[in-house]
Amino acid sequence: MNPFPADWHANHCLDGGETGCGELILELHLAMRKLESGSTLAVRALDEGAPVEIPAWCRLCQHRLVEARHPFYLINKV
Repeated sequence: MNPFPADWHANHCLDGGETGCGELILELHLAMRKLESGSTLAVRALDEGAPVEIPAWCRLCQHRLVEARHPFYLINKV
């Protein structure tokens, strides 16, 4: 069963589950490094800090946060 929103079209998915934001950001960084520019990554992150941390990380790394519906985040690699 795919836990991500049915209307999202992502090239790859990362299910961070209940991983804390520090470790989640590291996993997110490693996942994005493997992707080509223009790829999209759907992320599931249950951590309470994710609504602040993931958008901030995207701005810092200059990736585009396409949509956020906590606990789901759709990120485009620039």
